[in-house]
Amino acid sequence: MSAWIDFSLSGYSWQANRDKDLVSVELGPYFVDSYLSGTNPAAASAFFFDQLAMAPPILVQMGSVGGPLDSTVAFVERARAEGVTVDLEVYTGMPRNFSKFRSAICDVAFRRLALWCGHF
Repeated sequence: MSAWIDFSLSGYSWQANRDKDLVSVELGPYFVDSYLSGTNPAAASAFFFDQLAMAPPILVQMGSVGGPLDSTVAFVERARAEGVTVDLEVYTGMPRNFSKFRSAICDVAFRRLALWCGHF
């Protein structure tokens, strides 16, 4: 849920959604450094992986005002082009990580996740 596909923070939506998402482009490097502990962001980003065709089915649930939205959509399109089964659900008006907060839309996302997992 709310995948962070590109740790390089290079997508346009980081700028476009800077005042709407929970993690701004300014705070992004702090979270990247905390998560990766010095690992090269490009090396750790699924966005840059070469062998997507070997990936299992993927469900991506994203808020429409999330910073990483455009890089996530690009990743989904590339994975599909390489034959990976990918379901993308974009929740209108929601920030990245919206699923961490108790709300009706969060309940919908978790129900969708449970149904999706039941297919495999």
